[in-house]
Amino acid sequence: MAKRRYSAEFRAALNKQIEASGYSAEQVAEYLRVSAQVLNDWLQESGDECPRRTNDNNTIEGIRAELGRAKAELRLANEERQILRKIAMLYANKRQR
Repeated sequence: MAKRRYSAEFRAALNKQIEASGYSAEQVAEYLRVSAQVLNDWLQESGDECPRRTNDNNTIEGIRAELGRAKAELRLANEERQILRKIAMLYANKRQR
């Protein structure tokens, strides 16, 4: 398989997205179909720590972190649903013609 190359701008945008979304690097890597190791290497090159999911849900900070991740996941699911709804409407309109 050919090795894919990504621009520095793409890597920087990806780092910002990971920080803003609350998802772990492993989750983002799986979603983008990029190796988790490659993604962690990019984060280390940029000087950021690799965000990892922790299991400290017994503390207020852990609960808040989990809430943030859940909200980010819900926001993404709602965006995907809206896109699919628009596609379905376009497809239905084309079939009626």
